[in-house]
Amino acid sequence: PEVPRRGPLTRQDSPSLSEGPRIISDPHEGRAGSRGQEWEAWVKGAFGESPRPWQAQIADRLLEVDAEGLWLWRAFVVSVPRQRGKSWLLTRLMAWLADQGLLVLGASNNLARSAELLVPLEDWAVSGGGRLLRKNGQPELRLGGPGRIVFQASTPRLGRGWSPQVAMVDEAFDVNEEPV
Repeated sequence: PEVPRRGPLTRQDSPSLSEGPRIISDPHEGRAGSRGQEWEAWVKGAFGESPRPWQAQIADRLLEVDAEGLWLWRAFVVSVPRQRGKSWLLTRLMAWLADQGLLVLGASNNLARSAELLVPLEDWAVSGGGRLLRKNGQPELRLGGPGRIVFQASTPRLGRGWSPQVAMVDEAFDVNEEPV
């Protein structure tokens, strides 16, 4: 659907923390369901927090599956104003995916920002038998099972030496798109 255009957005235009997104893709044409509610329940159990309504709605869309249970979206973009919970959503999605046994690559515009994403996840990972490692200065969370999260800065070598099933980028406005 076409989105109406108008002048620059103001602070009053910013969605409240309790509202859903103003713009979101239609459900995937192959959607048979979503693992969004499973993710939401897992986050509540793992972190003792519930996502905001817009975060739950985004997760529901991102985690759509087909009739065989395979994820439908190969790529997605989430754009929200500053300090609205985008990094919260990103880290909880990374944690859940790693808990599913996947190798998740978390990237940002620099290694310091990538390491900041690790902070809310470290206690969770360690409490579940995981551990924090640093390889060549890059933080990595190894969980008790096969899942793990590797954090890297966006450089031309991003992802080299890894075969992640999922890659997530924070602060993408300042990320070199070539390696992504």
